[in-house]
Amino acid sequence: MEQDSDYDTDLEELEGSDVEKEESADQGVIVDKHGRKKTKKKVKVRRWRPKNNKGVEFKIGMVFMSVKELRAAIQEYILQNRVGVHYVKNDLQRIRCRCQDGCPWSLYAAPHSRHEAFVVKKYVGKHDCERAWVVKQFTAKYLASHYLEKFRADDKMSLKNFALILQQDFNMSASRSKLERARRFALTQINGDELAQYNLLWDFAAEIRRSNPGSTIFVNAKAGLFENCYMSLDACKRGLPGCRTVIGIDGCHMKNRFGGVMLAAVGVDPNDCIFPIALAIVEVEDTNSWKWFLSTLTEDLAIENTRPWTIISDRQKGLINAVYTLWPNAAHMFCVRHLHQNFAEHWRDDVFKNKLWQIARATREVDWQQYMDEMKALDQDAYEYLEGIDPRQWCKAFFDDLPKCDLLLNNICEVFNKYILDAREMPIVTCLKKIMNQLMIRFVSKRKETEDMCGTICPKIRKKLDKNIDFAVNYAASPAAEQLFKVEGLRGEYEVNIQKLECTCRAWQLSGIPCRHACAVFRHERIKPESVVHKCYSIDAFKAAYGQVIMPCSDPKVWPKMNGPAMRPPKFDKQVGRPSKKRKRSALEEEDGTRMSRHGLVGHCSICNSIEHNKRKCPRRGEHAAAQEEHAVAQEEHAAGQEEHAAAEDDIVPVHVEPQPQPIQVVLADEELQMQAQPPQKMAVKRNNAAKKKTLPVQKTSAGASIVESVMSYDISESTSVINILQEQGLVVLTLSASLPALQPPSCLGSVCPEASLLQNGTFFLGLYMIALGTGGIKPCVSSFGADQFDDSDPTERVKQGSFFNWFYFSINIGSFISGTVIVWIQDNSGWGIGFAIPTVFMALAIASFFSASNMYRFQKPGGSPLTRVCQVVVSAFRKLHAEAPHDASLLYEVDGQHSAIEGSRKLEHTSELEFLDKAAIISSADAKSDLFTNPWRLCTVTQVEELEILVRMFPVFATTIIFNAVYAQNSSMFREQGMVLDKQVRSFKVPPASLSTFDVISVIIWVPLYDRVVIPIARKFTGREKGFSELQRIGIGLVLSIVAMVSAALVEMKRLEIAMSEGLTHEKVAVPMSILWQIPQYFFVGAAEVFTNIGQLEFFYDQAPDAMRSLCAAFALVTVSAGSYLSSIILTLVAYLTTQGGNPGWIPDNLNEGHLDRFFWLIAGISFVNLLL
Repeated sequence: MEQDSDYDTDLEELEGSDVEKEESADQGVIVDKHGRKKTKKKVKVRRWRPKNNKGVEFKIGMVFMSVKELRAAIQEYILQNRVGVHYVKNDLQRIRCRCQDGCPWSLYAAPHSRHEAFVVKKYVGKHDCERAWVVKQFTAKYLASHYLEKFRADDKMSLKNFALILQQDFNMSASRSKLERARRFALTQINGDELAQYNLLWDFAAEIRRSNPGSTIFVNAKAGLFENCYMSLDACKRGLPGCRTVIGIDGCHMKNRFGGVMLAAVGVDPNDCIFPIALAIVEVEDTNSWKWFLSTLTEDLAIENTRPWTIISDRQKGLINAVYTLWPNAAHMFCVRHLHQNFAEHWRDDVFKNKLWQIARATREVDWQQYMDEMKALDQDAYEYLEGIDPRQWCKAFFDDLPKCDLLLNNICEVFNKYILDAREMPIVTCLKKIMNQLMIRFVSKRKETEDMCGTICPKIRKKLDKNIDFAVNYAASPAAEQLFKVEGLRGEYEVNIQKLECTCRAWQLSGIPCRHACAVFRHERIKPESVVHKCYSIDAFKAAYGQVIMPCSDPKVWPKMNGPAMRPPKFDKQVGRPSKKRKRSALEEEDGTRMSRHGLVGHCSICNSIEHNKRKCPRRGEHAAAQEEHAVAQEEHAAGQEEHAAAEDDIVPVHVEPQPQPIQVVLADEELQMQAQPPQKMAVKRNNAAKKKTLPVQKTSAGASIVESVMSYDISESTSVINILQEQGLVVLTLSASLPALQPPSCLGSVCPEASLLQNGTFFLGLYMIALGTGGIKPCVSSFGADQFDDSDPTERVKQGSFFNWFYFSINIGSFISGTVIVWIQDNSGWGIGFAIPTVFMALAIASFFSASNMYRFQKPGGSPLTRVCQVVVSAFRKLHAEAPHDASLLYEVDGQHSAIEGSRKLEHTSELEFLDKAAIISSADAKSDLFTNPWRLCTVTQVEELEILVRMFPVFATTIIFNAVYAQNSSMFREQGMVLDKQVRSFKVPPASLSTFDVISVIIWVPLYDRVVIPIARKFTGREKGFSELQRIGIGLVLSIVAMVSAALVEMKRLEIAMSEGLTHEKVAVPMSILWQIPQYFFVGAAEVFTNIGQLEFFYDQAPDAMRSLCAAFALVTVSAGSYLSSIILTLVAYLTTQGGNPGWIPDNLNEGHLDRFFWLIAGISFVNLLL
């Protein structure tokens, strides 16, 4: 029968109903107290469905199967409506609920007369009360049951996210402690009770033995307390013979409520991955627990002879004693990383670190002795420290050849510890069960990997072998006898015996993988290297290791009931605070985050600069506090004096006074006080170029725009407008000079051309200079102004900002391509006037477009002339030439607040480089006594000093790109000269040499979208950077491509000279029969180099520049172009002078067939290569 709603049902469907079966579909039969049968229509009721708990609405006649179900529905109603409902009667016979005083809402329910179900008999659903923000029924247990499935899906849900979910669902908030309890209750229901699971260990062990016969698992208890447990699956034990005889052992802490330590034995599979063997959980990690674990492991694996085995561990004292006692014949290797941590407590310098690793990696005793002697020369105590450690435990030169183990790190155990990190946070049975499930899935995935393997050895081993094969290119093999060879290379001479599979370097014997010297012999003898790799790396061994199956456990409800003795968890002293989830890194380990490690830094007291203590234990702490008080008083007096001075000036004459930034502190009345007194408080000064917000006002200057901004300090948008109009006026003047007859020089009469008048020359050159000035100013202003439209604190906009520079340069080259082809054709066919008029019209359209979108721009405020600020720092520093800078940087002058004294610029953090310039920010006694804080020519802020230091630090990149632009200058000089002596005829068309520079522009047009859409996404996957490459990496790639371009030009020239000599054209000034199209590759390489270097340089200068100097730094990118041209001219002049000495024609004579232009190209390539290295 179809129901009307989710609550509609018949009484007969209710569980435990006493109603007899009906006689018809519409009637039912009942028996009265006299035994007489009567017919009565079936009663339609509404039954509560617990699944439909959204929008709870009570109805009269609604049926609940139990009183517990009714109470749950009432609680759900209270929480969804946030009302103050309370129970008047609450027992097994009746439930009566009312709302708070004055509210008519009420509910009464009691058992039905014909069955045990509860029925709502009275209900008033109207509320007159206000909703409450705090409801008593909003308990932690309710939250746990309500969100149980969410915690099952995400057991790592943070309390913050949990609170947000509650707010969205109930519009209420809960305390952090309630959220924590709710999460704990939910996880207890999911993972099981941590206390009860210790008694469940007996049943779990029986289930493991049932589901995986041959597995070893047992539990030990002492005096009713858990002592230890051990587990090793049968599949792991059967697969161990397929691995090498290497076992890494280590311990890691359990992260659950009762703590403990998990001991693990991990092997290495044939593909150099971890192979878990056995694990145990003990109360503490000490000698006794390690002895128990190793003895159990030995017995479980049936190891009688420990000689072939190798143990790798850290230098834990209890572990060392246990290994020496139970595995006396096994090689025991230490993790060199742990060894270095102890070593670095006394010798921290990287020189000692590198030498220690060099000693450990030495594979021959003679090399080991040499490196030890070098360590002795560095420090006698360091040498004696290493001499006291058995080299068989950490040096490859003394390792045994049998286990094929050349590992220096205990990474296998650390990887396994991280692999089971989530499991270690769970209760003990859930932990072991999860680890078992992980191993089950791992075995399946490893078996699937074999389907994709090819050849005879595993993939990681193949990579190692291929690496040695690549290194073999530097070695030459010579036969000495049958199966015996001598190998010579850059690092010495070696003997290789391919019959015994040995090399005197011992790397082959240690690892079982042929070394680079053996690979050189295999190349000589045409032997396949894979055929001599040790069998422990074979795919067959890999299949044998993972060939067994780990069977899953059944549901805990059907586990065998062992009825073991009652067992409680071990006593555990919980430490204060939350348990750490990640391993504590030592000071010497590199962090994966975004901040630089403090490794190697020595702490100093901020009061007396001593390294023996910090400021809390400084004996001069009292003096420091007194000095702070004096400085505070001096500051207040100075501020009051300034206010009085300002008030006096206001009384004298009502003039407008620009507000001056107030100093954050006034310190040091004289030089002696400067050495003793300390700063009242360190300033929170930050500098993070990657997170600068472009909404802050910044100043823009450039080489061309400096006339506008450095002198007049206009806003960048105003500067751009002025420069645009200036350039447009120059184009108009140039167009008029080419169009009006009065401004054109007279036509030539044959070979005689009359001179132009002063007006004609003046007009022409005025237009050119106005265009040059406008172009020099607009390029850095447009690039900086365009980049300002992106907020680089937003990751999405930061990526778009990088694309902006690419497409900005792309647009410039599109314009260059059109002007070099279409406009030139128009000028040749229609005249210079029309040719100049077209860019004039387009420039006018560009200006109109610029002004029309002004409402959408992010405008920046001007901050004054950066060149003036640079001069102020230099002058102020020289004025205080003999002053001594304080040790504490907070004593240097800086203004208060988030922003610096420079309009539109934030504060920059002080750096320890170029300390001479810090003198500009020293507050001398004269400064403290007089009102000189507003005179930047005597006292500069730290931010102002740091601006100059940033410019100085950017100079190496500036100089590097000058040499690159010297290569770029060859496009318009020596490349064209080379093209003049090549065959310019291409079928029926004669190619002008100058037109080949179009291919440079075409290369840029091709490479920009290719780089932005293809190269960056691919590089981002490998580098993890938003922009694919860093700016310096991008510049470096461009430098490499520029070297390739010069090498290409040199090779073309060498081929041309070879043809000229073979054709007898050496002494004839004629073109060589070699197509000019051979020059296209070098132009393409130069274009590709531009995309990487020029755009990367522009982006680097913009990103690294201070807030108020970005246009100035963008102008530096343009300065490098002209500087590169000058450098090219200087190199050309020197080459011409030096190579023509003694009557020689030189490298670049008038007749290039007699010269050696190729040597000039090789010279430029060499200079570029040295530039790349530097």
